[in-house]
Amino acid sequence: MRKAHVWLGLCLLLGLALMQGQPVAQNAESDPASVRRMGDKIRTALVGGDYAVVFTQLRPAARGRVALLYERFKHELRKSGMNNDGAADIAKSLDPNGKLAIQGLKDLEALSEVDFFGLASGILRFPATRKAEQVNLAWHLVEQGQAYNSGIFDQNTAGLSFFQSGPAVGYENRDGEQIGIVFEQEGTALLVASYSVQTDQGEMSFHSLELGAADDGGALRRLLHGGAPDSVKRSEGEQLLGAARDFCRVEYSKTGDKSAVGKPFATEVENGTFDGVNFGVRTYHAGLEGSEFDAALEVHPLDGDSGYGLMTFKWASGESEIEWFETKSELDERLTELKDGPKIKAVK
Repeated sequence: MRKAHVWLGLCLLLGLALMQGQPVAQNAESDPASVRRMGDKIRTALVGGDYAVVFTQLRPAARGRVALLYERFKHELRKSGMNNDGAADIAKSLDPNGKLAIQGLKDLEALSEVDFFGLASGILRFPATRKAEQVNLAWHLVEQGQAYNSGIFDQNTAGLSFFQSGPAVGYENRDGEQIGIVFEQEGTALLVASYSVQTDQGEMSFHSLELGAADDGGALRRLLHGGAPDSVKRSEGEQLLGAARDFCRVEYSKTGDKSAVGKPFATEVENGTFDGVNFGVRTYHAGLEGSEFDAALEVHPLDGDSGYGLMTFKWASGESEIEWFETKSELDERLTELKDGPKIKAVK
């Protein structure tokens, strides 16, 4: 995977049009040395899987959203009829080293909010996904400045994606793994507004907006559907779809002709621009007569049977929806509905 190209390209596509905002006022706690010290603390916790340290430093609103998501998660668990094996599968996927000792459904429902954060955030999974030779790699501060809600640092050098503004630090190691953290000032304290971790396994991120009303359903689905080696992988597929969507919208804006998008899109696909570790964006569709959306993109698995994703979106606003399917035939059936409208069965 050409990680730097894809990742930085994604951030540029998502961020440049939104790069607005002013640096926060500096005080004793947000001076560069204080930000570095807190950044080192959170980076060490992320690398070591110490989710409690990260949770303690989250913004109060972010901790509240974790609590809300957990309440909804437990409610959906009860409605789903999930058994002990299903609960164990979730735990095995998101807590590979078994730190939370989840054996069944009751254990999953009895987690503290802090432990649920460790499970849902990916922090417990992160150390287990790294290669043995990566564990002791040194991390170097490579970026420090002001992050804007555009999702990138001032100079675009780290290429890390965020959804809050504030003092920020970025780290990288010899293997190109990257960690970025954005803080928010509250009184005299520096609190974590968001973080993003990029490795060969894809990106792991957390921001309070991710647990907001607009995405609660998506977050719950990712947690409930087997916990998910697949759902973890699919987050990469969704990022790639977002990058491809923004590329297509830029091409469309040049002419206003949806048919003119296909050729440059195909060139980027051929060049591997929208390929990740687990997924690659493959197909562009325009003319969705049976849908409120204008165009669609398909993302296909590169590693076997992780499912197929379909993003529908609007040219003008970029508003989009993503659906996942277990098989290509299911995706194709859905695409037919979007193009032609749903099939109406005759009533006998």
